[in-house]
Amino acid sequence: MVEFSALAGRLREEVLKDDILAAKIDEFVIGRVARFGLGSAPDRERSYERDYLLSELCMSVFCTEVLGFCNEVWERPPAADIPDPLKILYKDRPELVVRATGRPVARALHFLYPNVHSEVSPVHEGLSPKVSCWSQASLMNPQQ
Repeated sequence: MVEFSALAGRLREEVLKDDILAAKIDEFVIGRVARFGLGSAPDRERSYERDYLLSELCMSVFCTEVLGFCNEVWERPPAADIPDPLKILYKDRPELVVRATGRPVARALHFLYPNVHSEVSPVHEGLSPKVSCWSQASLMNPQQ
């Protein structure tokens, strides 16, 4: 798809020129390779992981901004200690998306469980506490 290739090239260039985003991507890559890499060729593993992450970032922006799937619904926000290049791109550097796509940012992000990382999550409107507690317990221990 020519349109994706053109967008991906522009967005990769913008992202890699940005010191904050490039550093966040490197942080994510280093953590993934340290955790999941085989260790025999760490430089090559980091290169593959960086390329994969940039491809995913570009595909996410393409689907959201070009194809029009702008209402993203995530189950929960990423943990604070997990590097999140997509969040930084949209929150702190939306002008990079505008330059790459040539149109205003359309993304609207929603979380089903926005306070999952706090000590107590509120019960969402329309759910009884019993259902909410069962749902979280079943996710943590599916054998029950």
